[in-house]
Amino acid sequence: MTRYAHQVLRTSNLRQTLQFLENTFGMIVFRHEEHASACEMSCNGPFARPWSKTMVGFPERFEDSNFALEVTYNYGIRNYDKGKMSIKSIVLGSETKEEEEMFLTRAKDAGFVVMAEENTIIGPDGYCYEIREMEDGNRTERFLSVGFYISQSSLEKTLQFYNENLQLETLLKSDNYVRLGNSDRPHDDVAIEFYWNDDEEMRESQPTSFSGRMCLCQSNVSQTYDACVETLGDVCILHKKDTLKDKLGDLEIGIVKDCNGYEICLVTGEVFGKLARSATDLKGPNWRTRKENGAIDE
Repeated sequence: MTRYAHQVLRTSNLRQTLQFLENTFGMIVFRHEEHASACEMSCNGPFARPWSKTMVGFPERFEDSNFALEVTYNYGIRNYDKGKMSIKSIVLGSETKEEEEMFLTRAKDAGFVVMAEENTIIGPDGYCYEIREMEDGNRTERFLSVGFYISQSSLEKTLQFYNENLQLETLLKSDNYVRLGNSDRPHDDVAIEFYWNDDEEMRESQPTSFSGRMCLCQSNVSQTYDACVETLGDVCILHKKDTLKDKLGDLEIGIVKDCNGYEICLVTGEVFGKLARSATDLKGPNWRTRKENGAIDE
């Protein structure tokens, strides 16, 4: 079983991003970490510098069972190159048409670009947030999916990789996109969507650090990791499989790239949930300390 646990986003202004997520959608900070040096597993991207990460999501929907956004800030980085192949949108569910309009109005009043006909908001650093009304009245997860751009030429390889190696089903396929996920978890599954075109520039593109990293919880990390490597070869390995020992359990972790170059962090689901929940203190950044350390958060 694969559970899409969180998506890494980059920010050049952490305060602005958190205010946007909180004031527009009502999200909250679950936990915040400051790091004096680059992550050994490149969680902060290819940047050899201090960084921070902030886990954000909806109230009472914590990381052990729900989706979250991991907002990473790299000290000294003022902007990120989006590139052609990147995240298309983070899709959020609204419970009513009125709530959907409220989200759009809040963003517009705060000065963000709103494309009302597409129910889309362009948030900080150019990330797009799409609002869709939830059809399932029993759904508990407010995140619906995250969309990524790919080249049409890689579609079949992409489907094979996610269907066979990550055990994600093809839930829907149309003329220009495919949705992957778990049909047996309709109330809380967060899907991965791929949108494609046959643009030559897209075919020659690779994802940039703007696209962050998917975190996928697994019941058997070793099996999934080995399947990915067998399919794509050692070229897909970003960080070799390892085991991090903790009193709450042994966390297996391996980081690979899919056939398009998108990064995927594979973690032991049960242990990850325990570790994330134990670290949840609902405390945000210390803005004064960050300013002293050179952060641009204004």
